[in-house]
Amino acid sequence: MSEKGSSNRDSATFKVVPAAATVAAAPTKRASSGPSKAAAVKPPTTIHPSAIVADKAVLTGSHHIKIGANTVIHPFARIISSTGPVTIGENVIVNERAVVGIIENGDEAFTRDSSSRSVLIGDGVTIESSAVVEATAIGEGSIIDIEARVGIGANVGQVSHELLYVLPLEILTDWPKYCKLSPKASVGAYVVVEDFMTIAPPDYRRPDHLLKFNPSIRTLKLKRQKDQVELLRRLIPSNLAKWS
Repeated sequence: MSEKGSSNRDSATFKVVPAAATVAAAPTKRASSGPSKAAAVKPPTTIHPSAIVADKAVLTGSHHIKIGANTVIHPFARIISSTGPVTIGENVIVNERAVVGIIENGDEAFTRDSSSRSVLIGDGVTIESSAVVEATAIGEGSIIDIEARVGIGANVGQVSHELLYVLPLEILTDWPKYCKLSPKASVGAYVVVEDFMTIAPPDYRRPDHLLKFNPSIRTLKLKRQKDQVELLRRLIPSNLAKWS
């Protein structure tokens, strides 16, 4: 084969593609990524200046959220007002990954009674990590322990539905409630739990007579709650401006 023919064959086989063209043809990582998630709805809020709302807490929904004095909302806690207003009293502690408010999921309980779509948390309540509270009301001094769940329309502490819409939170939370849900305990939708009741899984209930008949112990319990709030105030940076 002639030297000229060999040269033509090599030229056709090993065609060089310019580097600039290669870069232009390859899709970039940014271009191939999907659309970004929509930002969560920022709800109307009334937050007491002494409350602590962590920067990484989540407040979302279209209805009003009210947070009382010296209440602590930990990072990654979620307050949801998509279906109705959420009112949280004073000296309440909502821990990491806890949820307060109704999670819309098409459940039949959600459509049963429109008045159950608001949530009220009384003074001095503690909601522990990963607990879910969709209840109409949680009475003063109650504890909802780790991974416990309170269903839609439930009433922990016998706050009547009629009184919820007539009396202010300050009057409602003057009544002693002091219920406790143990870790992973569950209260179903529209269930009423009596004052001073302790609930544990799978279906254990007993009244706490020590709290019920000793007002001094209840007073001490609320004092300890306030001391815990003051400790958390030094540990958790607050960002109220984010929700103003």
